[in-house]
Parts: sequence; structure tokens; C-alpha cells
Amino acid sequence: MRFSLKKRCIAQAICSNKHAHLLQEIIMTKNPKPNLITTTINQLIDLNIKDTQNQTPILGAFRQLTSEYANILLEILELEKERFDNQIDDNDDHFDRKYTKKLPNLNEFHEKHGYPLHIAILSHRFDIAYRMMKLGKNVDDEEGNGFPYAVDTSVTSQIGANIVHLLLVKYDKDCDLAKKILEECVKSKSINLNLIDSLKAAPMHVGIKKKQHQALRDCIQINKNEGR
Repeated sequence: MRFSLKKRCIAQAICSNKHAHLLQEIIMTKNPKPNLITTTINQLIDLNIKDTQNQTPILGAFRQLTSEYANILLEILELEKERFDNQIDDNDDHFDRKYTKKLPNLNEFHEKHGYPLHIAILSHRFDIAYRMMKLGKNVDDEEGNGFPYAVDTSVTSQIGANIVHLLLVKYDKDCDLAKKILEECVKSKSINLNLIDSLKAAPMHVGIKKKQHQALRDCIQINKNEGR
């Protein structure tokens, strides 16, 4: 069911109007047990549906000033990823993905607002960004064997900037968490740490321009630790 001139569904209305408790209640209504959470999502709401402005409920959630919505969405994905990993550990090649069809897709791009991962960094919600990094794609994903809703951490903005560029802009908002995210970026095989954006700037150039002294010190230390 959709309503309003923007053709928004109930999930979009909830996520755009600061009613996180309603989203939580809808998700948990029929299945109070965490391992059944995705079944309820499929039955009641589609978190990836778009309105006339090409915006999904997820984007509305990440644009809010609080992190309640993002926490709910990430909890859903973390529970499902744990389930997925357990199936892999049990050598089950027939993992039932039918309940993942309507899981939150955190890789949706919006022309005006960008990717949820980038929104989290630019909004100084490093705790959310770090959890998203943990849900990032791994080597197996390239062969199609990874978690189907893994977060693509290598995405770039409209000017070609990646998460490292953005992190070095906002680094001093929480240096401790920023360093953890930076370490995850270094571990990733899909993130180009020296990517040049359309403004001809690499992440280190951005850090120097923004006078992010702690970020530069951490980069040097991480390089030493990695033997670079």
C-alpha cells in the first residue's frame, strides 16, 4: 500500500518521520525470536521499495539525525549473516535464501544523498559505519558464495571518492573509531587506499588539506604495522 504524493509505503513513512519504535514493533510483532526476524519482514514490509524520488525506507532511515533506525536495520543483517555463516560452517550448500529477498539492501545509491555507508561517515556515525564494514564483502563474494546482502565497501561517490576519502575528512570527530574503520579498510581487498577522485585528490591529500594530523599519524603507524 502506498500513499501521499511521493507514493511512499508505510515503511518509508515510519523511517522518514522519526518513529523508530514503530519499525521495531512491526518487525518483532509476529516473531519475537531473533532467528525468525526476516520472516516477519517478508510478510509485512519491503525495506527496499522506492518512492517517486527514488528513495527507499533505508535511505530515509540513514538520513535521520539519530542512529536508532540504522541500528535496527543492521541488527537484521547481522542476525541473518550469522545464520548464513553457520550454514557455511556446517558445509550446507543448499542455504535457503528465500527469506533474504527483502532484507535491507545497504548498497542502494541515491543521486542526491549517495550510499548509506557514506552517509554514516559524513554524519559522524562511525559506530554505524564500523558495523557496516564488518558486514562488508569478502573474497568469497567475487565467486558468488558470500553473504548476499554484504555491504559493498568499495563504492564511490559522484566525484569518485571512496570511504577512505570521506573518513579522512571527518576523522577528528572520533579518532578511536575512525582508526578501527581505517584498519578495516586496510584489511579489505576491494578498497583502493590510494584512489584518485575526479578532483585529482587521493585520501592522503584530503587528510593533509583538512589538517587531520591524527589521521596522518595513524596512517603512518598502520603502514608500519603492515610492513609497508
